[in-house]
Amino acid sequence: MVGALAGGVSAPALAGCSMQFEMCSAWCSTRHVGSEARKVGCKTRCLADRAACLAETGIDKAKETGKQGADSAKGFWEGFWSDK
Repeated sequence: MVGALAGGVSAPALAGCSMQFEMCSAWCSTRHVGSEARKVGCKTRCLADRAACLAETGIDKAKETGKQGADSAKGFWEGFWSDK
């Protein structure tokens, strides 16, 4: 996989989460110019969304890896139990 990082998650997928966070954070700064508390609350939600995005990216990769492992195991047992 091109651009794969630790855990096999691709760099573009992580960049997507980071870019969404940066855009959300910038929007919070613009929207809540007069209130630091609202700005912090908004940016905290952006951070939670980023964490969810990264988790979902990892889950998708784990599903793919698990399916590949299951397919390999199935092939192994089919070969093991088949007639020679």
